[in-house]
Amino acid sequence: MESGMLNLDNPVHINCLQYTHLPLLERELNIEQRLWNTHDIRKQRNVPGPFGKPDLLFTSPPEGFADMLCKVDDDLLKHAEQLVCGVDEPLWVANDAFRTISETVLQNTNFPSTPEGSLAAYLMLVEKFTTVLQTRGISIPSTFAEANEIYQLLANEAGTL
Repeated sequence: MESGMLNLDNPVHINCLQYTHLPLLERELNIEQRLWNTHDIRKQRNVPGPFGKPDLLFTSPPEGFADMLCKVDDDLLKHAEQLVCGVDEPLWVANDAFRTISETVLQNTNFPSTPEGSLAAYLMLVEKFTTVLQTRGISIPSTFAEANEIYQLLANEAGTL
């Protein structure tokens, strides 16, 4: 952050960081989730206490053990999906205009799905957005709502980036 690569007060930087790094983080978390949910809780045999795999114990507890599965209210689930995303959908960043512009900027690049590739994509997006804002005399937005308005304005202008 001290190098100026990331300004946490700049919504454009945050959106670019989320856009380029969330897929990588989500993939790693999914791998970790699968590993955790399928590991054996106890390696020792013939020892009292819980045994099995977390996923199976949670969804199908052995006889004599409590069912720990909690049902989520459908309205609450729908509200959460509107705020973030649906189950098994990618996490969305900013608005459609931002994502469209970002896809256009990165479409001919071949950045690998690695931390280094995500960093390179982030730097490219930040540089592109910064250049366009400076060229057009648009000040850096101070809120995410302002940033979304700017993305919409840029997307509506043909050939912006």
